[in-house]
Amino acid sequence: MKIFKRWFILNIVFIIFIIPLKMVCAYEKSSTKEERIYTINDDYVYSLSKDGIEIIDINDYEDMNFVCRLKGYNMENNNLYIYNDRLFISGIESYEDKSYIKTVVYDIYDKKNPIKLKEFKFEGYEYLFIKNDGIVYLVIQESDSKGRIISIDSSKEDIDLNVDYFEGGEISFIYSSDDNLYVICNEDMIGRYFTTIHKFDISEDIKYVNKISFDGIIYNDKFIHEYDGNLRVLVKCENFKNKIYILDKDFRDAKCVDVILENENINNVYFDKEMCYISGFLKEGYFSIYNLKHSNPKEMGRIKLTSSSDYIYKLSEDKFIVVGNEHRTDTYKNMQSDKVFEVVKNTGIKINLIDVLDKNNPKIFDEYFIKGKEVCLSEFLDEEKMLFSKDKNILAFTLDISGYTMDMDINTAMEVNSDFNCEGLSRGVYVFDLHDKDKIFLKFMVECGDELFENKNVEGIKIYNEDIFIFLDNCFKVFNLEGKLLGEYTFIKKETK
Repeated sequence: MKIFKRWFILNIVFIIFIIPLKMVCAYEKSSTKEERIYTINDDYVYSLSKDGIEIIDINDYEDMNFVCRLKGYNMENNNLYIYNDRLFISGIESYEDKSYIKTVVYDIYDKKNPIKLKEFKFEGYEYLFIKNDGIVYLVIQESDSKGRIISIDSSKEDIDLNVDYFEGGEISFIYSSDDNLYVICNEDMIGRYFTTIHKFDISEDIKYVNKISFDGIIYNDKFIHEYDGNLRVLVKCENFKNKIYILDKDFRDAKCVDVILENENINNVYFDKEMCYISGFLKEGYFSIYNLKHSNPKEMGRIKLTSSSDYIYKLSEDKFIVVGNEHRTDTYKNMQSDKVFEVVKNTGIKINLIDVLDKNNPKIFDEYFIKGKEVCLSEFLDEEKMLFSKDKNILAFTLDISGYTMDMDINTAMEVNSDFNCEGLSRGVYVFDLHDKDKIFLKFMVECGDELFENKNVEGIKIYNEDIFIFLDNCFKVFNLEGKLLGEYTFIKKETK
């Protein structure tokens, strides 16, 4: 969907060094490039690509079998969802003069003979997709100023369809709670940045509640949270201000609580009941704790970090995991002009285990550093290729890095130096063991260059039962939590029926 424009030098530096240009959230669209989409359900892997939907029986890792292939769905922005014995496929079908959002529902009780139950097509050129207990919600952009929200309920014997409309703005992303769905539109009006949020009640049928607008922009769905009937959002406004708004349940009042972390970049936010955990980086990194229980939230505690802490995960009530680029502020002198630039150099990946038992005095409990330079964060640390399992105490991610780096002046966002022969990170999958009473432990690492990966790109990582699935260009491999290869499967190129 729409990615808001970069504004002011501070934000330009933030975007270049800290977060990927595409704002990844749990419900955002997949990349429109041709790639496979995977899901695992009830001892079956489902793989969607231009060749169709391949269903693979994974009950025996040593003998995983092709079961069935559905006809090709050569669409863009695909989504795949399975609920009980219903399979949903959604994507964009484009023609010369129009584009449609297509959704197909299958009965897959008999995996060898799936039955098409319904097919829906809605006019529109972009859409977002969320799912909740057998109900799929499609938020469709029909025009620059008109949107549509559709719910498809497969939990009933007869698939139920509900539709509602809303006016105003291009959709940036969506956020949902148990009973409500929010459509967020970040807008730019001649240098003025503001956000409009549309609220829908989805407790029964879809019901439009109201919309509300306020200054500032919301980066992604991590900056928004519903708690105790109210919606809390953290926004960035002009003049380098960060604000928290509290929106009442009727969406009639947007109360600006306070300006927080003024002149600071915010990378990520984790809302947890009354508490708000914030991380950021410019010339140095930080991890900050706010209490939102009172009308004027105050910073309770803060810890200085050397990394950007782009991703925040809650490990336990008193431990958080933060992951991001490790940085070093340095100077670079142009020998021709004698001008000195202040640059931020990327030196690798840092994982911090932070103790927040004393909210007024957070501490680094442990850290793990993976040394190496990179082009920018989005080139090697993609949240779609990250896996965090609180139940299994597992953190896994893939690094895919080229031997090139560049230095940017932090004050002007101008490239001042580049190195095509820098020390690169090892390409592959890193799997860590995390415990709130122990240190961060690297369980195993599989390099992409070895005979197991054969220099193939890693497309995704998933955990199923007690095992880790690593999906590559044309196959997937299964490892146990100790790093032992249990089995592998190569996707079959086959004519569809």
